[in-house]
Amino acid sequence: MLLLSADKNLAQIIGTQDRWWNNLYAQPLDRHAIHRKFGVWPEQIMDQPVLAGDKTDNIPGVPGIGMVTVAHLLRRFGDLNIILAAPGAVAAAPIRGVGQLAREIDCHRDSILVARRLCQIECNADLPGPISLIQKPQHTIGSRVGGKTNPCLSLT
Repeated sequence: MLLLSADKNLAQIIGTQDRWWNNLYAQPLDRHAIHRKFGVWPEQIMDQPVLAGDKTDNIPGVPGIGMVTVAHLLRRFGDLNIILAAPGAVAAAPIRGVGQLAREIDCHRDSILVARRLCQIECNADLPGPISLIQKPQHTIGSRVGGKTNPCLSLT
C-alpha cells in the first residue's frame, strides 16, 4: 500500500510492505525510514501526540514532555500501555527529569487515555457493505453548476 497523506498520525498503519508519502518529503517512507525520521516505529506514532501533545489535533499532552522524551520512553518501554502500567519503572528510567515526568504521567492518566482513543485509527471497524476506494468524480472541468457552464470549476 502507498499511503498519500500529510497527516503523520496515519503512519501508524504502515506495515512491512507499505510506504507513507507526505508530499513534503522527496520520497515515500517505509517502516525503517519512519523510525529514522521520528525516532519511533509506525505502531508507536500515535503515542507521540498522546504524551507530547499536538496543537493541530487539539491534543493537550502531558506538561513537560516533548517528542524527544516520548521517543526515549517508547524506545525503553515499547508502548504507552507499559508506560501507564509501570509508573515505578518510568520513575527509575535513566532519563533526565524522570521523577517529575512519572508524576505528570500519573496525574494526567485520564486525559492520556482519552487522547489515545482520539489518535488511534480503528482498522477493524464494521462497515455496512463493500466500499469502493475508486470513485468517479461527480463533476468535472467545464461542468454545469447553477445552469451555467464554468470552465474553471472542478468538483470531485
